[in-house]
Amino acid sequence: MGRMESAESRDQILTRLVRWTLLGIGTLPTALFAQVVVRVTDPANHPVSAAIVEFWSANERVATRVTDSDGLARFVAGERARSNAAIVRRIGFLPGHLVLGSTSDTVVVSMEPLSGSLPSVTVLAARQACPQTDSPGARKLWQEIASRYETPSTQGRKANVEERRATVAEDQVGAVGIGNPRTGWRFYTHGGMTGARASFAQRGYIQPLTGTHSYDDFGAWRYPPIHAEMAGHFVDAIFGEAHTLTLSGAGSRNIVLRFCARDRRRNGLDGVMRVGESGGLADARWTYWNPARDGESAGGEVVFTPLAESGLAPLFSASGLFWRRLPSKRYLQSWQDYSAWELLADSVGTNSASRRPAP
Repeated sequence: MGRMESAESRDQILTRLVRWTLLGIGTLPTALFAQVVVRVTDPANHPVSAAIVEFWSANERVATRVTDSDGLARFVAGERARSNAAIVRRIGFLPGHLVLGSTSDTVVVSMEPLSGSLPSVTVLAARQACPQTDSPGARKLWQEIASRYETPSTQGRKANVEERRATVAEDQVGAVGIGNPRTGWRFYTHGGMTGARASFAQRGYIQPLTGTHSYDDFGAWRYPPIHAEMAGHFVDAIFGEAHTLTLSGAGSRNIVLRFCARDRRRNGLDGVMRVGESGGLADARWTYWNPARDGESAGGEVVFTPLAESGLAPLFSASGLFWRRLPSKRYLQSWQDYSAWELLADSVGTNSASRRPAP
């Protein structure tokens, strides 16, 4: 009898443990899958529908949603816990950025509308910015921002990317989803990164192309991939030396750094970059300054990944856009949408396959 009672007691204990465990598991979804709501609005507090909302860590897109008719996008708490910031995009608006805290289950992102098409707004901003000398505080601010990133980073890397190319009307430049997608991992070698950086210093930002060529993004000129793997160039000393910097906050909730090709006899970049609330770079828009461009107009936009929560990391592209005005008055655009970046050991990066040339 004693042994039977003892065995029965053990069975009862095991039954209770199993029941408690199952009850414990049953409470997990409340904590891990509680909703986090992002509300996207315009300056008048009207909801912005069909906006793409992404949760990002410093080098990886954690989750993506699209806002509904009420401007709402819903995430779960576990996705928020792995993310540093939210990035919001919609055609007709400047990219929205929000550092994710941990105090509220509802966060609001207010987006600034563009007053025209992306190329026209960018060209206007560039004209307003140039030519100028450095303004007080602008150079110091840029240096402080650059010090928060690992620069220059020419380490080999790979990226998970979706790319779309299309020819569009001016008011559609920057539209996500236009064009047939090509997806996959791309490798960028240490040698390729180093060579591209050296090219900026030696030959500038634009290289002439003559005769026929296989670069479908380019006409008479070849442009560098500063919206893609070379996005970190915006905090590189080579960029700082080649451009003047001025400060502006007019018409924007963010601090705006305007940059201008310092030597107007050479090519360079004219545009603006916005400083996020975290103190890192949020995004940049530019046109290529080329005194010998023969009427060809081109530019780009890059939305940067958030700052790392600790330590220094390279400045990566969360999404990048290259555009070029065609003789037909339409625009060729190349759109890259990244979901993850991974740094490689130099030996691995050097021996990895390079991506095909792209803008």
